[in-house]
Amino acid sequence: MASSQWQKLHTTFGIILLICLVSVFKNAFIYFEDYQEALGVSSFGYSIIMLACYLGNISSLFFGIFVNKLFSDKYHCIASIFSFLSGILSLLYGFTVFMPNEYVVVVYGSLIAFAYKNAASICYTTVVGLANEYSIHDQKGSNISYLQL
Repeated sequence: MASSQWQKLHTTFGIILLICLVSVFKNAFIYFEDYQEALGVSSFGYSIIMLACYLGNISSLFFGIFVNKLFSDKYHCIASIFSFLSGILSLLYGFTVFMPNEYVVVVYGSLIAFAYKNAASICYTTVVGLANEYSIHDQKGSNISYLQL
């Protein structure tokens, strides 16, 4: 019974973590109606920042393999470290309001967006791995589908 209760708690916390991580960059218009104007960048500069997000997502596929080998499949450790990194990077992104000009905003925003999306993607896939590892054999698909919200 204790194992079943822990699995429910683990799934709930996994979903909460996923929602927190994805909500920051999944929809760029959460905090501002016009994010590009709020940052004070041109359409081209804003598209560079968004492309850096997508490149971070793609590169996490390759970096994630290195991370899994480094931590020897210790999913809890990977999820903790990369969720902490994602939180720090999302806070650092807020410093774009202090940047002196558009070019610095684009470079700084792109670097932070790339690193954030990389860390958040690794954390997300780790949470899915945890759900798969600790799920009852017959319910693995249902727990993972909850994480896809």
